[in-house]
Amino acid sequence: MSTKEGNDMNKIYEKSIGFRLMKKVVIALFSIFYRRITLFGTENIPSNEGPVIFAPVHQNALMDALSVHCIFSGPIVFMMRGDAFSNHAMSRLLRYMKIMPIFRHKDGRPQLIQDKECINTAAEGLTMGRCIALMPEGNQKEQKRLRTLGKGIFRIGFQAQKELGEKAEVTIIPIGLDFENYDRTGSRLIIQIGRPLYFSPLGKLYEQNQAAAFCKMKEQLTIALHRLIIDIRNERSYKSYYLATLLATEEMIKKKKIKGTDEVRFAFRKMIAERFPETDDADVPVDLRPFVEQANKLLKLESDPDKAFVMNKGLSIFELTRGVAYLPFIIPSILFNGLPYFLIRGWAFGKFKNNGFIASATFIGDTILFPLYWTILFVIFSTISDPMRSAFFFLLLSPLLAILSIRVLHLYEDIFLKMKFRLSNARSGRASHL
Repeated sequence: MSTKEGNDMNKIYEKSIGFRLMKKVVIALFSIFYRRITLFGTENIPSNEGPVIFAPVHQNALMDALSVHCIFSGPIVFMMRGDAFSNHAMSRLLRYMKIMPIFRHKDGRPQLIQDKECINTAAEGLTMGRCIALMPEGNQKEQKRLRTLGKGIFRIGFQAQKELGEKAEVTIIPIGLDFENYDRTGSRLIIQIGRPLYFSPLGKLYEQNQAAAFCKMKEQLTIALHRLIIDIRNERSYKSYYLATLLATEEMIKKKKIKGTDEVRFAFRKMIAERFPETDDADVPVDLRPFVEQANKLLKLESDPDKAFVMNKGLSIFELTRGVAYLPFIIPSILFNGLPYFLIRGWAFGKFKNNGFIASATFIGDTILFPLYWTILFVIFSTISDPMRSAFFFLLLSPLLAILSIRVLHLYEDIFLKMKFRLSNARSGRASHL
């Protein structure tokens, strides 16, 4: 690492007014991007700064990091995969955004030397009472499943605790995330903040045997994260089990005649998911087999489990009525928001399909392109009409219309999926009578 890069790394903990303002704006937009964000375990959020390591699961790229910023108003320095820093301009931008690199063994020996310096910088930040965040799984994947944790987070934590001694306790805050839909704007998000874990009780073990201390802390964090998420362990049958979990949850809520709140649905889904086997499909509990069979049939019609679940719900008169009532909004929605909406989503789904970056790309694109588009419309229309009226419409009403239009488009998408399912069933019925 060069001297200049080292100075940039040290500056990463400096408090910046520009960064704080940017964070407030981004978190406000993040709260709009998701229809509802539900927090559990808020009593576990630290009331002041570090030494704290936030450890969220890593299922949805940038949205995971923004979820952590959403729950903690103070400054947080994130650690990101080192290959993202290969470009100098991108490296400077990421460091301005309070993100530092962490490298892996497969990145090669020169990078591992830099990694040691990055870990030293992260540990130094903790000794200064700062907060850092690190996804302990390393890579990310759009699955409700906890993957094997890396040891970088434990190296940083134990090193900082050793330097601090009895002055302060380095804390890990495990964070579980549950995205209703990984890719869809306007879906729901549940953030679960777990009880803090401490490095100090394992200090003596770390002095004697670092590998054993890492292993013990890894076990504690794995258990803590497992408790905070829906964890479907069988990767081969993941789609079937996930969809079966959704189907079984709705059936349980219906039978018990209880209100299906986000909290209730999460609890049922977690309980059901834990009953599925990790390896052999033959070990599926008898009462869950009908849901797995139903899930497999639905997945033949629609490979996306979330869409298959919506498709199976059935089309109600209420939905059709809403669809008709929203028709007058379609033309103005497309006129004033259609271009950026379809450009961003066409680009995101084309470039990042199956990569788990669709929501992140959509969020960044929306944040940049929509305000730019509205500003251009304002400038154009203010030259041919009253500027105040143009400002009111394009800078105030257009954002509200954009939120409404996205939800309307999602409603029509759901109606289309359900009609597709009905037509498929009708064809199957006619074929069986022939």
